[in-house]
Amino acid sequence: MKIVIVGAGKVGFFLASELVLKGQNVTVVDIRPKACSHIANSLGVETVCADASTVQGLSDVCNETDILVALTGNDENNLITCQIAKKYYNVPTTISRINNPKNNDIASMFGVDKHFCGTDIIVNLVENEIEFKGMKIVTSFDNTDHVIVEFNLSSNSEACEKKLSEYKFVKDAKVVVITSSDGKTITPQGDTVMHADDNILMVCRRRHIKDIWEEMVK
Repeated sequence: MKIVIVGAGKVGFFLASELVLKGQNVTVVDIRPKACSHIANSLGVETVCADASTVQGLSDVCNETDILVALTGNDENNLITCQIAKKYYNVPTTISRINNPKNNDIASMFGVDKHFCGTDIIVNLVENEIEFKGMKIVTSFDNTDHVIVEFNLSSNSEACEKKLSEYKFVKDAKVVVITSSDGKTITPQGDTVMHADDNILMVCRRRHIKDIWEEMVK
């Protein structure tokens, strides 16, 4: 698989090193000659010194590229790079780093398939620890407000000793996996009974996390 990383900063360097260890074909693009030299000498990967936010800058690297990851510190450059890769070179998957959370909403307009914002990730982690002690978000899904949360069922919850089919969960929340206190993993069925201290993975909407926490964890 051919992966192009735009940005030879610390994030780009460490991503490239991890992908090389996994045997991937990696090319790094950066406008700074010294940054390209450093990553080429340190990792032995192909580097191209060019402005990736221009059509010409990507012309030598996007042939048969499977994934392009834009990791510069400039949101505008990252978004434009993804747009060019998608529009002019038909790169199947583009991934962009977003530094300013305000730019999350416009990422898809630039042909970005996936994006991540470090600020949002940290904020979510902090808010989760502060507001919902005992529950954590395991993962979220692109283009939806659904998340998977994990928690241990509180002995104070009315869900204890109830079958899944008879307990009315918050909105469209659904139990995905239950791990009992003795370590047994259970694929949930309608007649599965929930017990105190069961570890539960549940799909729900982000806006309903507080309701689930109050009913099942608090």
